[in-house]
Amino acid sequence: MKNTIAIICCFFTISLFSQERTLDQDHQIHVLAKKTDNQAVIRWGTSSPESWFLGNKYGYKLGRAELDEEGLLVEKSYIILADTIRPEQKEVWIAKAEESNNDYIAGALETVHGEWRAAYLGNDLTSAILKNEEINNRYTFCHFICDMDGEAATLSGLRFTDTTIDPQKEYVYYVYANIPSFFLEYPQTNHASTLNFQGEATPLNIIEEAKDSVIIIRWERENNAKRYSAYHIERSTDGTNYQRLNRLPIVTGFSKDQLPGDKWNLYQDSVDNYISYYYRLRGIDPFGDTSAPSNSIKTYARDLTPPSMPQDLSSTQLDETSLQLDWSYTPSEPIQGFYIYKSRSADAAFHKASTLLDPTKTSYLDENIALLPGAFYQIAALDTAGNYAYSNVHYATIIDTIPPSIPTGLHGVCDSNGIVTLRWNRNPDLDVIGYKVQFANDDEHEFSMLTGQAIKDTVFIDTVALNTTTQHVFYKVFAVDHMYNYSKQSPSIKVDRADTLKPTSPIIKSYQVEENAIAFQWTRSKSEDVKHHTIFKKEKGGQWEAVAVLDKMAESYIDSLITAGQWYEYKVQAEDFHQNISDETANLRLQAKPEILKEGLDIFTAALEDKTIKLAWELLEPLTVAKVELYRSAAGQGFVKYRVFDSMESVFVDKEIMAGRKYKYTAKVVYQDGRSSPFSEVVKISLPSDDD
Repeated sequence: MKNTIAIICCFFTISLFSQERTLDQDHQIHVLAKKTDNQAVIRWGTSSPESWFLGNKYGYKLGRAELDEEGLLVEKSYIILADTIRPEQKEVWIAKAEESNNDYIAGALETVHGEWRAAYLGNDLTSAILKNEEINNRYTFCHFICDMDGEAATLSGLRFTDTTIDPQKEYVYYVYANIPSFFLEYPQTNHASTLNFQGEATPLNIIEEAKDSVIIIRWERENNAKRYSAYHIERSTDGTNYQRLNRLPIVTGFSKDQLPGDKWNLYQDSVDNYISYYYRLRGIDPFGDTSAPSNSIKTYARDLTPPSMPQDLSSTQLDETSLQLDWSYTPSEPIQGFYIYKSRSADAAFHKASTLLDPTKTSYLDENIALLPGAFYQIAALDTAGNYAYSNVHYATIIDTIPPSIPTGLHGVCDSNGIVTLRWNRNPDLDVIGYKVQFANDDEHEFSMLTGQAIKDTVFIDTVALNTTTQHVFYKVFAVDHMYNYSKQSPSIKVDRADTLKPTSPIIKSYQVEENAIAFQWTRSKSEDVKHHTIFKKEKGGQWEAVAVLDKMAESYIDSLITAGQWYEYKVQAEDFHQNISDETANLRLQAKPEILKEGLDIFTAALEDKTIKLAWELLEPLTVAKVELYRSAAGQGFVKYRVFDSMESVFVDKEIMAGRKYKYTAKVVYQDGRSSPFSEVVKISLPSDDD
């Protein structure tokens, strides 16, 4: 019984077979199919030397099925094209090689039918390693040769040409290894379609790099390796007539995993400088077919060899602002001239300090040295091709007696912890090495030094005492250059010390409760730095609320936003310019006057009826009345509340009376909002005695 080896689509390059195999890659067949106008070519190869060796012995079976327009299998279209495809017999193969004089055919013959030299070795470990190397080498080179030459692939039993196709149809081809099952485990089956390898293509992403007498051509490795196994480079001087530069195909032979930092294939061509050339690339696919040429690129090599370098660079300072540079030069070729380069440090970037100097000139006057503590110089010779040659770096010591400019922008602030932060602008002088800071408690006093060595930064932190009567501190700063020349001092600045002391508390000393307002007065805070006084107010059961912020000279306040009869509390606190707030003192608690009484009774009368007194009244606003209170005075006594009536009642008969006595009555209305009316006019009734 025959076993089937899995079929997958891929491309055959040395990289495919040099990769480390995983378990599921062992003993597989990789197959491709390509359709031309009247035929289809099928190429396959194995993923292991063992399966290749056994495939050579037992051969391969090839089948075909049709695909519909949607790429699906057409039912009952499968046919067998060949039961057994093996490498050609040795004698026939030798004749073909001699007849064609084709090195690929001869090479493939050697891999399949050549003498196995390691077979004569023993069975020790070294012999086993040599045998394994020999079969691996044969396997690898056989597959590579089959990629390069179609006839060699056919003779090797790894290619088949199907001339029975319909050019209008697409097909899928199946390759089976006729290897007995006891050789290989877990055989699988898959397929390859003519749809997988279609269309005319050319190599992609070609770039050039021009060097001195050399042109380097690069093309992308990974994307091109999906279609091509090898390449040809062609060159032209006119863009029309091209010649192939390589005798043998250019093979990269490495995968992107093996060269993770290099994604380009490379070809180097030695040429004459300044002659334009055109380059293009052709690829060789796994069927041994050569592609159409890629797009061409035009370039030329150029002179990149620098001229001889200037020598013996020296300097002489002429005064505080200028020095002279001198050098010697022996030309190796014509040059355009020299440039002077200058830097503050040997490690810093050099900047061009001159225009192009005459090529016969070997001295230069630098008149801009005052801002430098010393300067590093280089002389650059420039040839006609744009190449530079630089002299050794020379350090010129400069004697400097000019002080730096005065620092500007000094400002500072003191926080609540007494930390003073000073800042200023960086000096424009290039030779400044730092700054020194001075301070005093008064601008008229002598300033003292705060810093020892000059500080390089333009920020300085100082700490000052806050529990002092001196409210300010003054600062100055000056710059120091590399020769320890001091600039003049900056103008002094005044920094306010942070105030942490509370102002003294204002004390309420008097008040007045008016008809519609509450007024009160206080003794002002005695602190000089008071900014304002804040009035706080609280209703009964409420929270304190700031109701007014008054000038520090204010001594009184009138509150007209009050409700009659309501209780209020007041307090006054002083705040200074540093947000310090005075302590609270005794609060003022007052009640607003009740609101003016509201009229309530329209009529109030009393009459004697049958030994009783009948009282009657009428209300002005009965709907808003809560109650009516009746007061009585008997026998000359004071008035007492006698009865209470609701708003619906308007008559009362008083039976609790005694003959011979005098009675007085009055009433008032209590409204639903709590207000009251004035008492009504007093009405009097005198009862006769029993004797009358």
